Amino acid sequence: MDHTDSIGDDDGCGSINSGFLTAGSTTSYPATVATGVTLPAGSTVSGTLYLATDAPGPVDVSLALKRGADSVGSGSTSFVSFGAQGLVDFVASGLSSQYAAVPFTFTTSTDIAASDVLTFDVTISGTPSYYYGYEGVNASRFTIHHD
Repeated sequence: MDHTDSIGDDDGCGSINSGFLTAGSTTSYPATVATGVTLPAGSTVSGTLYLATDAPGPVDVSLALKRGADSVGSGSTSFVSFGAQGLVDFVASGLSSQYAAVPFTFTTSTDIAASDVLTFDVTISGTPSYYYGYEGVNASRFTIHHD
């Protein structure tokens, strides 16, 4: 997790996982720097994940913002994937055409210090494989702000 969409970032990266058969597969995105600002509990975390799957059907997404092993906020959302016909179809059809925009919002449950280095965890359930968007128009992003 960093503050830029850099040239050469992997796009279409994901996992062929057991998320369909178990409680889900979690991917962690640790920050590369501290937050640099103090945010009070109740701050809003919002963003959009761009996800593609190769199986149609409902997909559950659980999100957690962590400081070390401690959660500072979490949320969940769902979407219905139309699914590609597998990895070959996903790549052949053009990566960006297969992504679903999955918006999310949740609030923090504790204060965040300027020195905190956060990790963003995403757990996907309901599909045997998925791919995150990292680049260009399908770059997954989130922000934390206090109103």
